[in-house]
Amino acid sequence: MWRGELIQPEVLVYDSHLRQSVTGGAPHGTEVEIVLYQENPVLDYYMVHIPGSPAQQGWVPEPFISFEAVT
Repeated sequence: MWRGELIQPEVLVYDSHLRQSVTGGAPHGTEVEIVLYQENPVLDYYMVHIPGSPAQQGWVPEPFISFEAVT
């Protein structure tokens, strides 16, 4: 969700900040474990791990992370 609008039903997880390769994805509202946080001048990123799937770990742009319960 971004400003009250669902941007994409699946949030993609990328290999790096360059977003050249998708390493996985999760449906909107999936709970993830945050591993790292990278503050950048333009767009911040979170390294996330998708529980239940050891291979799915990567970077997500900050607008696609929410710390509130999804309804």
